[in-house]
Amino acid sequence: MGKTVLLIANPLYDSVFKALLEDLETARGFLSILIEMKVIQLQLLAQEHAFRTPGTSELKVFRLDFCATVETASGRRYQVLIELQKTNLGRNALRFRHYLGSRYQSVEEIVVNEIVHKVSLPIISIYLLGYVLDEALPMAIRVRRRYEDAVTGKELAVITPAEFIEQLTHDALFIQIPRIHANQGSRLEQVLAVFDQRLKLEGDAHRLAVEQDLAQTDPVVERMLRTLNRLQESPEMEQIMTLEDLYQLEQEQLSQELEATRRALQEKQERLEEVQRSREEEQRRREAAERENELLRRILKDKEQS
Repeated sequence: MGKTVLLIANPLYDSVFKALLEDLETARGFLSILIEMKVIQLQLLAQEHAFRTPGTSELKVFRLDFCATVETASGRRYQVLIELQKTNLGRNALRFRHYLGSRYQSVEEIVVNEIVHKVSLPIISIYLLGYVLDEALPMAIRVRRRYEDAVTGKELAVITPAEFIEQLTHDALFIQIPRIHANQGSRLEQVLAVFDQRLKLEGDAHRLAVEQDLAQTDPVVERMLRTLNRLQESPEMEQIMTLEDLYQLEQEQLSQELEATRRALQEKQERLEEVQRSREEEQRRREAAERENELLRRILKDKEQS
């Protein structure tokens, strides 16, 4: 007897992902697992941009940022900005750098002992990539900083990190979604199994068919699946996902056209360079022939004079 499956909306879609994490309790559990720290409090800071597809109304897609109070394994609590980005298109890191730069310039208001302070918070960046960044890299790559003595190379036992340094450096997590598999070992694997694109229904990229047992692995996963199951039944969400499909197709076509134009320009440039090289070579041959003729003329002239 086969295992019971549960249909869920595909969280690879921006609209589904946003709807999933607008529930702050779900977001708190999800982020706690990703950053390996307990998220005590969470505030959603939605950064919005818009795109339009031909013949459709404007569609909003969000990059999700959170202001969070986190607790480390040692019990230290502090506030951070969690920058969560998910992309299916392109590998150009420049736009991520631009956005990251804007986050470094941001100032947040925090309350300490009932007094409001304006501060620049430390940043944790999370990137969910809808493509394989590097086949040599695993499903999830965590980049952590460490304090060390620059002279001896020894790691420093820093109990309370320096605020100045924390504001100028950050940790990051990179997740290659195509490399996610429904392995239910660690909590990270369990929660990322919700994004396993191998579970897409045949002919329907909007839905995944996950094993119902996955909901029993972790309360955070159970909450996520419950929300995603509800979203896959929503006609409105179905329509928005279709618009996202159109947008991605449009972007892929545009990318192909730009690449074809780039190749054509490159080939034209190479032909022009080849013509220029041929002209320069012909000019060198003419100059060499002229020098040779000039030398012969001088030899003949010298003979006549002698």
